[in-house]
Amino acid sequence: MAIATSEQSVVDSVPHQLYIGGEWRDGSAGTLPVEDPATGETLTEVADATPEDADAALQAATDAFKDFRNMPPRERGDILRRAYDMIMERQDDLALLMTLEMGKPVAESKAEIVYAANFFRWYSEEAVRINGRYTINENGKGRVLTMKQPIGPCLFITPWNFPLAMGTRKIGPAIATGCTCVVKPAKQTPLSMLALAQILEEAGLPGGVVNVITASSSGSIMQPLIEDPRTREFSASASSGGLTTPLPGVVAAVAVQEGQAVTAGEVLMVIEAMKMEHSITAPHDGEVRAIRFARGDRVPEGSELLSLSRAGDKTS
Repeated sequence: MAIATSEQSVVDSVPHQLYIGGEWRDGSAGTLPVEDPATGETLTEVADATPEDADAALQAATDAFKDFRNMPPRERGDILRRAYDMIMERQDDLALLMTLEMGKPVAESKAEIVYAANFFRWYSEEAVRINGRYTINENGKGRVLTMKQPIGPCLFITPWNFPLAMGTRKIGPAIATGCTCVVKPAKQTPLSMLALAQILEEAGLPGGVVNVITASSSGSIMQPLIEDPRTREFSASASSGGLTTPLPGVVAAVAVQEGQAVTAGEVLMVIEAMKMEHSITAPHDGEVRAIRFARGDRVPEGSELLSLSRAGDKTS
């Protein structure tokens, strides 16, 4: 059964191509279908990227970083604020789009749109509050100045179940701090992220700051980017499907559910009581509490854990 004309117009209003370097382009692998989970029928088709397309997106982010890192914080914040306003103005259409591709009730989709927009509003205000630190040396004979600088191109993977909020949650702080990024949404729900890219473009975000690639084969697309030295930060909201071996030279953080068996072949270092979703930080200032799990061990009841490992580290 075909979707209603009003619904089709919302789907058609969203770009269906890759967004790389401020340009909309076709995917080198053709297209991939986006299904309506309520009916199983195809809503539309979007561009299907190849590793070469992904590499172009990372290069665009790398090139854009050279200038974007120096954009005044107020201007970066203003872009986020304009994007926030646009999301709120279009929340009905964005909610319908999310429901069509993801399947949650429209009321829940509307709630997520507001939730997602507020990340942009928050970080639009935080962009001008990135403070350093000035202290007296412990021996009293000097001063210590700490400055915070953008880290560089970031790589983001967003999930199917919160296709917009998990994007703004990652993209917002990247833009606020002067970082560029490549975003790959879940192949089941790419339309919400493409709609967000369109909004950011209209809000005046320079080309190459946010790049969006959609692909049917996530592993072949993302693994080279994760390993690439141009990638300076990596954040993923996704199911791990069990603990995995980290890629060479990459710190891998994988969420561990209560009661889940640790199946990796090596002993893993696990940092406990961490509330930050994607950051490897101490739970308390100056303190890191760690426990080790061997293969087959189970996470203690009530724990909220992240596994942490780096290629080359000895964890046994």
